[in-house]
Amino acid sequence: MAAPNLRFVPTLVEAGRLWRRHLRSFAVIAVVLVPPLAVVEVLSHELDLAPNLGLVVTFGLAGLVVTVVAEAFCAGLADHVLYYDRIGHRRQSLWRHARALPLLTLVVLALLIGLAVTIGALLLLLPGLVIYAWLAVAPPAASFERTGVAGSLRRSVALVRGRFWRVAALVLVPSIPVLLIDALGDALRAWHSPHWLLVLVEAVCEAIVIGFTAAVVVVVYHTLRGHPGTDRLPAGP
Repeated sequence: MAAPNLRFVPTLVEAGRLWRRHLRSFAVIAVVLVPPLAVVEVLSHELDLAPNLGLVVTFGLAGLVVTVVAEAFCAGLADHVLYYDRIGHRRQSLWRHARALPLLTLVVLALLIGLAVTIGALLLLLPGLVIYAWLAVAPPAASFERTGVAGSLRRSVALVRGRFWRVAALVLVPSIPVLLIDALGDALRAWHSPHWLLVLVEAVCEAIVIGFTAAVVVVVYHTLRGHPGTDRLPAGP
């Protein structure tokens, strides 16, 4: 079988089209994601936990769990919505997609990938980016091939091998709006903006970032697979 033709501009154009077709779904997903993360963030800024080390550790772990689970759930849900569209299935409810998620596997993958990327970035920025590119399509592999945690990581490396630089360039494009959003959030906090405005801006930004990131990853994953035939998705209604 010929190597998949993963072209930079057409991939981004197709990802953009997928993203635009599902803006309403991404808005709903962002509403699911943002409130718990906003509560954690607001509490971390408003509460003075420094005198109590136990509270600091407990709150930090709770915040990490909430963040990882929420982001893994929403990213996986966005992947499902887009992948169904990409392979020509008719639209289904977000609830049906949510029930099909291997959530525990996605959460573990999010923790492992996040940890690996963070360590790589701390050592030097480039290793973190390299690790992210190699492992970028592990979550959709877990969702659509049910390969488990270790199998999904191996599957991602196998799919990316031979096309690393193209994949790296594509999956890093969504990091640009992330940097802009972080800068906007910092500016709003510096201006002592009300909490409702911070939550609203985060919801809008997350709807954009979650959706577009998922769209890029789904198109890359589907293209690298070439001829998907092992999807383990629920049958349509």
